Amino acid sequence: MRKIEVQLDTQTLELAEQLAKSRRCTLSELITEVIRLLAATKVTQYPWVGLFADEPELVDEIIEEAIKNRASYSFNQKIEQGIT
Repeated sequence: MRKIEVQLDTQTLELAEQLAKSRRCTLSELITEVIRLLAATKVTQYPWVGLFADEPELVDEIIEEAIKNRASYSFNQKIEQGIT
């Protein structure tokens, strides 16, 4: 284990101390848990992208089709029809 020095503004430090106290842990344990949680959620940040990880050509086709559809469809079409 290594020792590090961290600089925090007063408000952040007070909040961290409150969190540690409410969770009945030390600041070191709180920071460790936060880092673990952030690392775990980063993996699942874009879960649908992982479904296509082995299919780059399919992703290219989907994006190309979406761009074509967007170019051919007026987003204001329904609004204009509703006004007249």
